[in-house]
Formats: sequence, C-alpha cells, structure tokens
Amino acid sequence: KCLAILFDHCKGSIVDYLNASYIQVRSLVAQNDPASLDTGLEALRLADENFPSRDLAMHTIVGFAKTRRLMKSKGTRKLLQLPPITDRQMIATLRLLDLLVPISLTFNQQLLPLLCFRIVKLNLTHGISKATPSAVALYGMILSRFGYPLTETAKYAETALVLQRELKCNDTLANVTLLTYGGTFTRIQKLSDCIEPLQSGFNSGIKTGDMPNARGCAAVISWCSFFSGQRLTTVANTIKHLRTSMSEFSSKSIMHGNRIYQNAVDYCLGVSKDSRFYYNMPTVRDDVIISSKRNDLVLDEQAKLIQLTVSCIFCDYELAWAMSEKLGLFGSAFAGTTWPYTCAFYRGMAAISMLHWSSSRQYAQTAKSCLKELRKGHKKSGKNITHQLYLLEAEYAACKKFAFPEKFYLLAIEHAALSGVTHEHAYACERFGTYHFLRKNHNAAYEQIREAHTLYSKWGSKPKCEQLKKKYPRLGESERFLRYPHKM
Repeated sequence: KCLAILFDHCKGSIVDYLNASYIQVRSLVAQNDPASLDTGLEALRLADENFPSRDLAMHTIVGFAKTRRLMKSKGTRKLLQLPPITDRQMIATLRLLDLLVPISLTFNQQLLPLLCFRIVKLNLTHGISKATPSAVALYGMILSRFGYPLTETAKYAETALVLQRELKCNDTLANVTLLTYGGTFTRIQKLSDCIEPLQSGFNSGIKTGDMPNARGCAAVISWCSFFSGQRLTTVANTIKHLRTSMSEFSSKSIMHGNRIYQNAVDYCLGVSKDSRFYYNMPTVRDDVIISSKRNDLVLDEQAKLIQLTVSCIFCDYELAWAMSEKLGLFGSAFAGTTWPYTCAFYRGMAAISMLHWSSSRQYAQTAKSCLKELRKGHKKSGKNITHQLYLLEAEYAACKKFAFPEKFYLLAIEHAALSGVTHEHAYACERFGTYHFLRKNHNAAYEQIREAHTLYSKWGSKPKCEQLKKKYPRLGESERFLRYPHKM
C-alpha cells in the first residue's frame, strides 16, 4: 500500500520512479522473491537501459570485449581522476543496477556479466560515482570467473578497495567486500584472514539495509569460519552472532541459510544427532532447511556442500556420494572463488571411498575429473587447496595401487598443519591411518589415528572422537602395547 502511494507520486519523474523501484526491489529481495529481478529490469527499461532476454552468451562475449577495451590501462589513479557524476537519473540508474548484481547471482546468473559490463561502461562514460568501486570489483570477479590470471583479477580487487576508501561510500561497502574478500581473495589469502573484512562488510550491509550483500557476507563468513578449521565453538558463536544481527529482518532465505551452518556445526559438536541437514522436499516446512521450489541456487548449493563435507568427515560416504551427485551446478554458481576446488576435493573423496566398495565407472570418472580440477586449480593458486590436492592424490594412488602413495599422505599432513586447517589435518591423518590398516600395518595405523583423535579433539568434535574410539578399540592403549600386540 505504501509503495502504491509512492509510485503514484512518481508520475512524470523518471528519477523518482527509479528511486521508488529501488525501494520496491529491496522489499521483494528481503522476501527472496524472484520478481525482484524482473521489477528492477522493468524500471531500467524506462531509463533506456535495456538487457536482452535471448542469446545471452553471445551478448556476454561482445560485452566483455568492449568492456575489456574500456578498462585497459585504467588504474586507480586514472579512475580517481574521473569527474563525479552529478546527473540525478544516472546516479539512480547506477544505484539500481548495483542492487541487481547480487540478485542476479541467485536468480539469473547469465545476466550477471551483462550487468557488470553496463555498470563499468556507464561509470567510465559519465564519470565516477558511489557505484564505481562495486563496478571495478565486479569486473575483477568476472575476469576470475572467465579464468583470467589471478594477478590481474587481484589487481582490480585491490583497486576497488582503494576506491572504496577514497570515496567513503558506505552504501556499497558490503557489495565491494563480498566481491573481493568473498571472491578473489579466497584464492590468495588464508580463509581465516578474510573473516574480519567480511564481518565489516556484513555490519555495513545491516546498517545500510543492503540485505542481499549482507546475506552474502554472512554466508561467506560462515563458510570461512568452518572451512578454515577454527574451533567449532568459535564457529558456533560466529553463526549465533550473525543470526542475532539478522533476526530483526524477516527474510526466510537469510535465516534458513544460517540454520544450515548452525545444524552442521551442532552435529559436529554433538549438540544434535541429526546428520542430515540438507533436505530436497517439495514444500517449505519449519523443519526443512531447503525446498526445491525455493529457486535459490546459491543457498541450495551451499547446503549440499556443507552436507557433503560433514558426511565425508564422519565417513558416511553413501550420503556424501548422494550429495556429490546433486552438486552439478556448484562450479558455475561459485566460479572465480576457491569454493569449487573445495567441492571437487570432497566429491573426489566421496567417489574414491565408494570405489573401495564398487568398481563402478561413474565413481572412477568422478574421482579422476575431481583430481584433474584440483591440479588445475593448484597451478593457478594453491593457497587453500594444497593439502587437499595431496590427500586426493594419495587416496587415488592407494585406490589404483600406484607406487608410493605414502609421500602424498605425508605432504597432505604437512601442508594441512602449515595452513592451520585443523579438521582437514585430522582427516588426512585418519585417512593415512586407514591406509596403513588396509596393509595390516597396525603400529603405523594407530600412530596416525591417535594423532587424528588429538586433532579432532582440538577442533572440538566430541562425536567424531567417539566414532574413532568405537572404530579403533585399541586407540586408548599405550604405545608400548601397540608396538608389541602379541604380548597382550
């Protein structure tokens, strides 16, 4: 009703109409309504900013070529020398375009590059604005998604952050932070180092009402906290803080996303005994985290990955494989970040574990393709995936009975320790111990399992420690008896 009154007063003014549409889109996206994207695009059409509905791939190629030519040799200094945009219609147009970027990531990813190219073009043509840092960060993210060298994509990410500081535009801080520390920098910095900047972006998004980007920052904070190997109680406190900060907003997608991570951490801590926190159900109910009708690709893929990861850690490889099979769209949804490589690692572990039970060609092909993807990713940036690559190499070599898988296990353990990723360090030790058990080398096996138990305890996962004790009854025995089992 309020929006109807607002639009009624906008007749005859395109600027007022764009601003009213901006408010309407923010209202729709808070409800996770796909109509938010169409509403924004319709308003832009009235401002002569049209986007194609067909042949998006061709338009993307053409748009990228033109944008790359415009951005060539445009460093921070030259961008700051651009005159400020004073035209009210252009400012309103850029603000609405900027809002549609995270929305397109959820509801129409093919449109994302075209939005980026349009924002860059308008900024370079008309001058600098509050949307410029977002445009530069998004352009760097697009380059990363298209597979360009990380040095080039990181340059634009750093430029965007400098522009953000110089222009002091708090309205776009959440967006710039999400695109840089939630995207490009996840490949060149430790995940734990990305959490604090993302927290600042999240706080800014909550303060300014930028819920799409606040939600994105919250999701990446949860991911980075969990996958960086922080103690589980710390992760739980982080998720609780995010939930409290977002509780005054009624967005179901935000709270459902938070519950996914909360349920996963609760299970790892032993607070909950429900190991299945991803559900593909036809309708939304209070006890269901994800629904196939919710049309939220990003949240859906996030839920599958966290379920896959926890299932691998707790050796529920049948469930892990079921999740692996559902992750076909993950790579396209998170291209340009480190997450597709993390996904490839756990999918590969699930496939190799299933190969021990069945010589299915599908398992073998999945394991091989995941290993190939990790090798490719490691050449570009091995910051957060080196230990994952070595562990997958070890498992594949052991499964195929190749020579010397031990060296890969040892490298995986060494690099996981250096990275400080406690749960994956423990996982590497556990897998190495399992390898020794299969070869009847019980002394070496228990040495690794004992180390895994210590690390899982450090991580804070009581149920995982109990699982190891149940699976390996001699775990609590002294080393002296383990060395001389015939005397027992």
